[in-house]
Amino acid sequence: MLPPWLSDLLNFPVLGTALKLLFVALLFLAARLTLRTAERQIERRVLATTPDEDRRNRLTTLLRAGYSAAIGLLALIMAAMMLQLLGLNILPLLASAGVVGLAISLGAQSLIRDYLSGVLILAEDQFRVGDQIEVAGVSGEVTLMTLRVTYLRDTLGKLHSVPNGDIRVISNVTRDWSRAVVDFTVPLGTDMAAAEAALKAAADQVRADPTLAAYFIAPPEVIAWNNVGEAGVQMRVTARTTPGEQTVVAQALRQAAAMRLRAAGTWPGAKGVL
Repeated sequence: MLPPWLSDLLNFPVLGTALKLLFVALLFLAARLTLRTAERQIERRVLATTPDEDRRNRLTTLLRAGYSAAIGLLALIMAAMMLQLLGLNILPLLASAGVVGLAISLGAQSLIRDYLSGVLILAEDQFRVGDQIEVAGVSGEVTLMTLRVTYLRDTLGKLHSVPNGDIRVISNVTRDWSRAVVDFTVPLGTDMAAAEAALKAAADQVRADPTLAAYFIAPPEVIAWNNVGEAGVQMRVTARTTPGEQTVVAQALRQAAAMRLRAAGTWPGAKGVL
């Protein structure tokens, strides 16, 4: 029950309406403050309990996007309440807003799809800034991601902007671990045992290198008969590496293997290469 004096004030046409509008505004500010306090507490908890920096950034972005959406919804509710207090019939406004909203939604379906896809990508942590991915026919390093678009920088330095709504299949080559792959083709009739021994020695040499040892998650593997064609027998060396270090490891394996194969006389094509 309201005090009698307050009830009397609210019954005045102008003063009562002004007080009601003030009350609605204060209610909105209180709700906004409550949401902001909750958002900051959750953000502090995320920062304290999530060691991965990229994941922290994604969760923080998702949290702030949710806060902005909630504030927008509260603002719409407050505006509707104020219009009602001013004696304006909001039903025709809502009807026209529905027609306009339908027209806008039909013309902005791709934009809405981009934002929804961005939220899902962030929530599911499908890729992070710094990952090497292949999406929508392009590949490169993720340099920036927003709720609407993902930016990739390819090996030629080109910056590709991919709307999140166009991302259907994602190939992430740097999530959890990567793989270095090096192929060599030796002539038919080559002593395969000697060639395989040379590749194994090269792989062991690279893995023992103090500057590269930390990049190896597992020992390198040598496949002697990976493929056979007119050019000769293809041999392959693979190594599971830490994310993003496959290029450095592959380069070292390629150099060491070429030297070992040439020294063993099992790769004539390597003459003059080094």
